[in-house]
Amino acid sequence: MARTRQSYKMKQFQDINQKLLDLPAKPKEEKAVSVNDGAAAFKEGIRAAIKNGYSVEEVHTMINESGIPISLAMVKKYASTMEGKRKSSKPVTNATAERPASSSVKGAQS
Repeated sequence: MARTRQSYKMKQFQDINQKLLDLPAKPKEEKAVSVNDGAAAFKEGIRAAIKNGYSVEEVHTMINESGIPISLAMVKKYASTMEGKRKSSKPVTNATAERPASSSVKGAQS
């Protein structure tokens, strides 16, 4: 079968070209991230909520009800990070002062 070629008016091509040139820049879509990567954005809010008296379980429920399926373990991780910072303010004892000096003395006597 012979295929007939269709012809178009040059104005059609020019109009289409102009439409393409007039298109506004398309907004960039936000990159999708995993729960593990995105949950880092919750750290400050989790810490603030717990500081304001909410339990880890209540914070976990609020996040999940908002549509992000985060695990209780992850919420606890961010909560324990907060508690860990409080604990780190304790003075550190010198562990070497408590150790007997027998190991270094024996080596020196030989």
